[in-house]
Amino acid sequence: MPDSEKLKIIHFTKHFFPVWGGLERFVHGLITHTSDKFNHEIWCYNDDLAGHKNKLDSSFFYDGIPVHRVKCLKKGWLHSGNFPLESVQSADIIHVHNMDILLDQVLFLLLKHKLKIPVVVSTHGLIFHHENGIFFKTNYLKLANRLRKNQIALVLASGNQDLEWLKNQSPFLPVTLFPNPLNVSEDVLFPDKTNSSGVLFISRAQQSKRIDVVFHLYTELRNQGYSDELTLILSGSETEINTIVKQHTDEIKTGNIEVRINVSETEKWDLLKARKLYLNPSLYEGFGYSIFEALISNCLTLVTGEVFCNFVCYGFPNLFAAKDFYNLPKTAKMLIQLNEQKVSLPESNFQPAVSLIWKDRKHELERLYTSLITE
Repeated sequence: MPDSEKLKIIHFTKHFFPVWGGLERFVHGLITHTSDKFNHEIWCYNDDLAGHKNKLDSSFFYDGIPVHRVKCLKKGWLHSGNFPLESVQSADIIHVHNMDILLDQVLFLLLKHKLKIPVVVSTHGLIFHHENGIFFKTNYLKLANRLRKNQIALVLASGNQDLEWLKNQSPFLPVTLFPNPLNVSEDVLFPDKTNSSGVLFISRAQQSKRIDVVFHLYTELRNQGYSDELTLILSGSETEINTIVKQHTDEIKTGNIEVRINVSETEKWDLLKARKLYLNPSLYEGFGYSIFEALISNCLTLVTGEVFCNFVCYGFPNLFAAKDFYNLPKTAKMLIQLNEQKVSLPESNFQPAVSLIWKDRKHELERLYTSLITE
């Protein structure tokens, strides 16, 4: 198919490589798995979350994907930049991977220049990754969605937490559930865990992920007689990681704790296979790649009651919720009880993961894209 006949989809996201969290992995998986009838391009802020704001290359290719960065302003929650008109006017579809100020900037550009281009929005946790400023965030999002509603063609809710919030607070938006699929090899699904032990936690290094709770909970585990190791896989800014490690130096020295930084995919899957327990203390996750990876790795996985709703519908028998996760003595006791369970392989017909792998979900997304052009 000649390029002129392809549908051009421009993706707007706060960050892209070398930032490599769940959102960036989603964008990469989407682009690399959709068919060749689509051309994709990425625009993002010039920020790698490691102190190099506005110092990176303005244009580059990553895995064959053209990526463009614009200079940005970052001050606390405010993160903005000026996107040029040419970055949107050539698009057949615009896909924004955020529901905060980034989305408003793109919609304003369209409105200012009277461009009628379908806009798809992926929620990725909305703006509720932590409780700080929750009153402001809630009211901002409710008001912003009312102003945005006539400009958004489709909202893809990344998880049930996002879906339920939008249904309750912004019912006028066209929303459908589209959990973030994984780009994963089938040979890592449901490994044998006979010799597994220890606790695992995987996260980008940022305070909103409540990494402090992981350390404090492990201390409580040791107080209750648990002796297997804790492994933390942290990614992202070296400054953030060093700060976190420094804050918990005493716990790391005195406990059976290892911190691994920016590990390879192979090393990550090896650790998921080797560890028996997985925990995540977040109160809000748009979906949560690392949680899903733990589940398909057959780890006994403990999450908060709030995040539980994103995964319970898939029927994983190794998923558990601590309704009061921050009651650390109670949660530690629950983990010790889980640790006493034998980890068994799922039944041969138990394959909830299949519906959440890119190669099995790409056709659905392609259909959604195409429907917006033919309407």
